[in-house]
Amino acid sequence: MPKLSFIVGAFNLPEKVNIPKGAFYTYLWLREDGTPYYAGKGRGANFPCKNRAYRKGSPPAERVLVEFHESEDDAFMAEQVLVSVYGRQDIGTGTLQNRSDGGRGPSGWKMSKEGRERLSLYIKEHPVPRDLKAHSRLMSGTGNPQYGKKRVFDAGWRAKIAAGNTGKKRSESAVLKIKEIKKRWWEEHRPTHCKHGHPFSGANLIVNEKGYRICRTCRIEKNRQYRQRASRLSSVPSTDLGVCAPACAP
Repeated sequence: MPKLSFIVGAFNLPEKVNIPKGAFYTYLWLREDGTPYYAGKGRGANFPCKNRAYRKGSPPAERVLVEFHESEDDAFMAEQVLVSVYGRQDIGTGTLQNRSDGGRGPSGWKMSKEGRERLSLYIKEHPVPRDLKAHSRLMSGTGNPQYGKKRVFDAGWRAKIAAGNTGKKRSESAVLKIKEIKKRWWEEHRPTHCKHGHPFSGANLIVNEKGYRICRTCRIEKNRQYRQRASRLSSVPSTDLGVCAPACAP
């Protein structure tokens, strides 16, 4: 049975909490009067600290109870105990807003291929009506919640980002996978005609040494226009005689 010392202990968190990667814990969210209203299980560094919420709807850090556990099974069992001790509002047994009794539940669950196909078919048959133009007008200018906000990265913040990225390198398999995805996307989405409507196929297609595709028709027309401009410029009489000017008699 996992320990649950925080049930009767103090619930003040320090300003910042460092959790080892992969650590399991359970938590309680408390109302202002100290009564709990949500119990859950977490893992890793997604942990509340000063001025930062764990997730949407979470209270300030000083109203969060936390207890760590050695394994995920212990954390799930502790969550079930919390729900059973404090009870659920929806069934009239307590104060928690949880809609289940806790435990493993859907953790690690993945939808099957048939389920995804059924869900996709249902969404296509039941589209959500939405006026995109009206939504765009609503979210533009002052209607956008991010309007006028500017995120400033000071020197300290940039140094932290640089330090976090220093030494990180993608594995060879990840690099090959990214290249394959880019190549497949380009093959599926690359244009079949140039900007003037000439097809990139047959004798009209030129591939240079860098692998770029060039339209032969456009290239011929570009060279023709260049020759015309050069011909016009060479036929204009020059007014600068330079060293060829005749010598004047003294």
